[in-house]
Amino acid sequence: FPVTIFHFIELTLQFVFKALIVIIFDLPLWMLLVYENILFVAGLFHHSQIKLSSSFNNTFGRFFVTPAYHLTHHSNQLNESNSNYCAILTLWDHLFKTYLPNAPQKVGAPNKKSNTWKFKSLSRL
Repeated sequence: FPVTIFHFIELTLQFVFKALIVIIFDLPLWMLLVYENILFVAGLFHHSQIKLSSSFNNTFGRFFVTPAYHLTHHSNQLNESNSNYCAILTLWDHLFKTYLPNAPQKVGAPNKKSNTWKFKSLSRL
């Protein structure tokens, strides 16, 4: 699950939103660069599919997103993929009730034979 694959429109909207935040709050550019680098490294980590020990996963994963925690977000089942959105802190999934503790049944884009949600791509825009 490459962390670097995003749609052009999504990236544009993110850029505009972040630029507005920087302008409105008069933040120095270096803060945005530090944030973006931390976010990128975190994304690489939780998309890495590294198998961590269960004790580390249970301890570290209570506060920070691990590959096992985020894997559920890549399920081909709609009820599972609509969960575990966090990028760094797991607090947000708990706060917004999008946390799902169970491992996904199957990950990846659904195929036509499966009884799962239909993948709709923004690439047609």
